[in-house]
This record gives sequence, C-alpha cells and structure tokens, in this order.
Amino acid sequence: MNTLNEIENRIAELEKEVGELILFSEQISIGGFNYVKRYGFKDEKGKVIIPCRWSRASFFCEGLAAVKGDSGEWGYIDKSGDLVLPYQWSGDYYENEEYNPFDLLMDFSGGIAAVQNREGEFGFINKLGRTVSPFKWVYASGIIEGLAKVVETVDKGYYQEWVCGYIDNSGHLVIPCQWYNAHSFKEDLALVYDGCDINARCGFINREGDIVIPCQWKHAYDFNEGLAAVKDSNGLWGYINKWGEIVVPCQWKDAHSFFNGVALVEDVQGNMKRLVRK
Repeated sequence: MNTLNEIENRIAELEKEVGELILFSEQISIGGFNYVKRYGFKDEKGKVIIPCRWSRASFFCEGLAAVKGDSGEWGYIDKSGDLVLPYQWSGDYYENEEYNPFDLLMDFSGGIAAVQNREGEFGFINKLGRTVSPFKWVYASGIIEGLAKVVETVDKGYYQEWVCGYIDNSGHLVIPCQWYNAHSFKEDLALVYDGCDINARCGFINREGDIVIPCQWKHAYDFNEGLAAVKDSNGLWGYINKWGEIVVPCQWKDAHSFFNGVALVEDVQGNMKRLVRK
C-alpha cells in the first residue's frame, strides 16, 4: 500500500468484516505453572480470527496492532493478521516493568504512534511507517486528546536534565520542552512540575501551554470529572476545580481521583472514607 488513503480504506474494510478483536493468549503448563506461549486475536463471540503467533502483542488501535516478531523487534499487523509494517522497532521500554500503559506507547492515535528505534530514541510514525517526528526524544507518549508528551535532554554542564513538551499529530512541537515532569492531557489540562528536586511544585497548563493553575502544589493527580486531588505544603490532600479553586479543603492524609462521583480518602487517623460529590 503506497498511500495513507489506501491503508485507511483497507482498515475500514476489515473493520466491517471482522469488527472488534480481543487480544488473547495460548498458555502451556510446566510444573503446575501456566506460561504465556503466544498471543492472537478473537472476535467478540470468541472465534479465533488471528491465530496465536507472537510472543508479545498490543491491542488494536485505529485498525493496527503492534506485535513482537521472533527477531525481538516489533511491527504492526492489520485485522487480517497481515504484517503491514515490518519488524524494526525496539520494545525495550514498552516491555519494561516500569512502563505506564496509560502512556499509549506504540498505540496509534490521531493517525500516528510513538515508537522506539534500535538506538533507544523515540519518534513518531504514521500508518505507512514513515517518520512524522524525528527520532530524537528520550521518551514519548502516544497522542492523548490531540497532543503527545515528548521528553528531551538539556545539557547543564556536569549533568543533564530531562524536560517535557508536547507535539500535535502532525509532529510539530506546539508546547516547548520546559517542564521537568509532565503528564498527558486529561480533560484539556496537563499536570506539570516546575522542578525536579524536593522544592518542586506542580500546577496545570492548557492546550496552548499557558499556566492556568499556578505551580503551588507538592503533588497532584490528573483532573477527572472536573476535579483534581492536590497535596499542599503541609502534606495534606484536598481537591480543586479547573479554575484552581479549592472545593474540598486540604485535610486528608491521602486522596484519590473521583470516579462516578465518588472518591476514596484517608483521614489523618488512617481511616478510609468515601467522598460523594454533591
């Protein structure tokens, strides 16, 4: 396939033909323990559509799934099981136990995917396997809410620091690398840190890179259901809204994000409680 239109048309045809596919594995038992042997894909009724051929595989995203070949490198298959992008990318970080699956590394989103080359550098490819953002990043996440986090190094003479920025799905750096730690965007805001030492504070930026909630919190979680848990200088947690206003005072020893209107918190005596959003 020579054009993006051709591969997108093929993806659309397969989507109509086979629908959603579910990742599964065949297991073998040795000494009473189960070991994963190979991964494949079933349809929603449990029928095997793509037999188990790969030692590792990801879920299908925008019609393509990353799979690990016998060479140890990764490529991409379509929903017919055909290898459409040859094995050529490293899975070193993807297979690392420290990898955060919410970063969507190697998953296609917005037409591009973040991948790692043999030299350990991260870049972005389109569905033809062509580079849309150079392999120059020390880390990158997938596109989330239209933007992807990228990390580069800054030489400080005797040491190097990592700083984070964001690219769009055309591969352009739209928010410069300036934050010492940063999360992917969630509900149109991204959590960022202004330093990497014990005095660092965090806040939130918008999609233009503007600081909309100043870096004043020791720690915070991403926004969920319009609220974010934040930790103050006294080590206590509360919740803010998207204007940075404190809506639940910082009084908890620990706090979690809201889901379906409920958040778990721990008081200073160590008792777990449920907060119900009014």
